[in-house]
Amino acid sequence: RQAPREAMVPFGEGAFFVGELVHTNEVMCHVGDRYYIHRTAPNARRMLQRRIGEIDSKLENLRKSVTMAKEAVRIARTEPILPRGKKGVITLADDGTVAI
Repeated sequence: RQAPREAMVPFGEGAFFVGELVHTNEVMCHVGDRYYIHRTAPNARRMLQRRIGEIDSKLENLRKSVTMAKEAVRIARTEPILPRGKKGVITLADDGTVAI
């Protein structure tokens, strides 16, 4: 825990008053559904880094899905249409390849 520090604290729009920051190494972290917890700054940083990693992973998965969908559209536009009565199946593999 660090020593208290003097600070100008905002009060409404355009108004400030002199205040004191007491717990300068603690922050409140949102953990979902209007719940918050007190964490030390290093613990909060680790929590945020984990969240960023999870979001980056989800974003990468979304990018792969978009790439696969674009490839399917490209193939649908360039492949000849099957003759009447014949059926075709387009398969999208996990690695992004498309088989007809």
